Amino acid sequence: MWSTRSTSSSTRAPARCCASTPPRSTTPSPRTSPATPRPTGSPPTGGGKLGERAAKPIGSITGDITRARDAEGESALYDVAADAYRWAADRDGRADLGLAMPDTLRRDLTYAPAPGNSADAPGRVLFPEAAVGTVADSGIGVGVVRGTLTGRELVALLESQWQSAPDGSVTFRPVAVSGNVSYRFDADGPVGERIERGSVRIDGRRVADGRKYRVATLATAFMEQRALPGFEELVGARDQDRSAYMGGDALWHYLSAHPRLAPPALDRARAS
Repeated sequence: MWSTRSTSSSTRAPARCCASTPPRSTTPSPRTSPATPRPTGSPPTGGGKLGERAAKPIGSITGDITRARDAEGESALYDVAADAYRWAADRDGRADLGLAMPDTLRRDLTYAPAPGNSADAPGRVLFPEAAVGTVADSGIGVGVVRGTLTGRELVALLESQWQSAPDGSVTFRPVAVSGNVSYRFDADGPVGERIERGSVRIDGRRVADGRKYRVATLATAFMEQRALPGFEELVGARDQDRSAYMGGDALWHYLSAHPRLAPPALDRARAS
């Protein structure tokens, strides 16, 4: 479906995130569920590359990075995922921004070591903690895809965070944006008109309706049959191509490239 750019030796495709496909998570939405604890117990000791990878440190964090959302719906882990998708997309192509769609992360990254795991330590992130099961469907290889939207379409995608039900109720499903993006919204405004006009900025520059922007996120957001209901703008994105990174790959490589990663400030989307 998507072409994949060839990579030089300095940007070669990362290894697949796991040796076997884990069962699909049935964890409830992170907006309503408590933080998921880190895996417990010692890593596999059966030898071979799988056992070695299970105990491999791939990054470090200075505090818990979780799916918990603040009053404006922003989450540290979703923000980091958006940053990771943009970072990965830039390794073998170009993206103006990254997005992390709702309900696509399955567990948190916590500072405390997993009990009983001798390979773990405070702040240490082991390979399976980031690469396997944190990004939804990462075990079966959901890639990071780039596509082009106009500024008007990008704002419409952000407006899709608020959706009306037949009974008149409004559901809020936040979309995380990468750290080079900011905007303001009116949570009490009419649905479809809540993003403050002129407030959406990328790299400090106001988004223009007719200008084109490269967006990076998980491939499922671009697929008509798998896109979240109400979030269809990316299905029609132009010039779609696939990064060499899977979602889980993007996250763990990003953590590896940014040691001692601190939980990001929750200031990308603010209520006006």
